[in-house]
Amino acid sequence: MRKCVVRSVGVLMALVLFGTSMNVVPPVNAEAATLYITAEKFAEALVKEIDIKPGSQDVFNGYYSVLIASGIMNEGDCSSPEAYVTRGTAMILLNRADEYLYGNTLEEEVVQMVIDKRISDIKTVEEGKRVDVAKAFLKGYMKGYSNGTYSTNRRMNLTSKMTKSGALSCIKLLKNQKSRAKISPDGQLIRTTKLPLSAKKFPYILASYPNSYYDWKLIYECGNGCYESEGKKYPNVNLVQYAAPVDIDKIKGVDDFDAGFGEIRKKYLISWVDKVQSYLEHVFSVNYKTIDEEWMDEVAETDYSYGERIEKGYRADLEEYVTAMKENKTIVEYSKIRVDGSSLYYFNGSFYLRAYVQYRIVSSKIKYGVDADTLIMEEPYNDILWSRATTVDFTGFTLGKWRECGYDICLDTYTSKTNIGVTVAYLNEYYCKQYPVTK
Repeated sequence: MRKCVVRSVGVLMALVLFGTSMNVVPPVNAEAATLYITAEKFAEALVKEIDIKPGSQDVFNGYYSVLIASGIMNEGDCSSPEAYVTRGTAMILLNRADEYLYGNTLEEEVVQMVIDKRISDIKTVEEGKRVDVAKAFLKGYMKGYSNGTYSTNRRMNLTSKMTKSGALSCIKLLKNQKSRAKISPDGQLIRTTKLPLSAKKFPYILASYPNSYYDWKLIYECGNGCYESEGKKYPNVNLVQYAAPVDIDKIKGVDDFDAGFGEIRKKYLISWVDKVQSYLEHVFSVNYKTIDEEWMDEVAETDYSYGERIEKGYRADLEEYVTAMKENKTIVEYSKIRVDGSSLYYFNGSFYLRAYVQYRIVSSKIKYGVDADTLIMEEPYNDILWSRATTVDFTGFTLGKWRECGYDICLDTYTSKTNIGVTVAYLNEYYCKQYPVTK
């Protein structure tokens, strides 16, 4: 294997080219030299932290050659040992050092999800090195920067120079795993400070989600959290009448979920979330001028009974909605929809997922002044938003104004553990505010 070595003024210096294809810029002034870390210094700190015992020739050539000999650095990673290390380069080498110590512990599907959905600037890294970046993020070596409230990805600033203090802190995380950032099973940053009042009800709190998302009541808490039996009220009991999100894997006594629901959830949760996401994206994006058979087909596909005999009734209801929304000249559009898998909970025979929607009703003949006393019988708002079985209530909306709303989505009746949660049965609006924003 050829080594990147040059001779200078009679002194043998090892100059293994170090970095990624992001072409980091060499130092240009004294201030930068003290703020950022060079490839040579990064390599030295990394080798010492993971306690690699180099041979005499490796010591002679430098710490960076030790990284090559150990397989942590590749010849193709070459830049200059005097160049500053970028954040992307640091993540790549940190992950390789992690695997040197602990092996490859991550599932390919989760890593690919991070590449596809969780790092907004990952395309600034060579395609062949994105796996290392994604793994380093999943392992909590770097948090990155927020892309805003309810964002599901983060910006890592992968081409920016890595500060010396930041690099040394990240290297210390190789053996101090408890101090790493916490990442959810679906690759999102978890917040561990300034938590909502209801934090204990959820398995974790996402960093980009505000406390208000978690603090509005779950359905089993409504009506003072009680149920009636023989004219008396009794408090709902966890793992009896309901299962809170944090306890959902402990659920028992629900058809074929007597045991092992945790494994079922892990296997199917992503598909349940995707179906709810698809449903909401269709419901909140309708235009009486363009709605067509394709829209109805795609909505019907979110139903667990799609393709079976019961679908005929579902399709008939869809056609009735389309006829009504055309007559009312309905146009609805959304700017953001988020469905959170960690919110899954159980109550009274049904499962629920929590969602956030930012949308506006652009056009409709149906106005906000509907008599609440006749709302359930008349169901006027169901002619604006498609919803199965239950009346949608968003009394007080203003045409053209954006609304931020929270929904607990009830998943349709399941027939087996393989298709639970593949249909949205109805949606109920919980908290909501509106504001005049042009987007």
